[in-house]
Amino acid sequence: MPPKLMNNKSISYKTSAKNFYNEFIQNQTQFDKLHMNEVIGLTGIITSVQDSIIVLDDKIVCITTKSYAHVAPNQLIKIKGKYIGYDELFDNLKLSECLLDSF
Repeated sequence: MPPKLMNNKSISYKTSAKNFYNEFIQNQTQFDKLHMNEVIGLTGIITSVQDSIIVLDDKIVCITTKSYAHVAPNQLIKIKGKYIGYDELFDNLKLSECLLDSF
């Protein structure tokens, strides 16, 4: 059986990008236990866009499966993706398989 596409997966947790990062800072171990590989819905301000990567609030890196040419910095968006962990080098959280959403 093929894996479910992200647009068919339900969101397990919704919050703002800033709140998501702040929760991580408070207790990283517990945060990862709760959210690792879960589908997360985030609302945030785009701080940068490069090809298939959208950064929200300087702390959440969303790796998309396609390019979103119509999004630009300073836009408020809703996005969903699978939480895959923390990048110590760049001090940000990463989500993969991200899609713009309307939750």
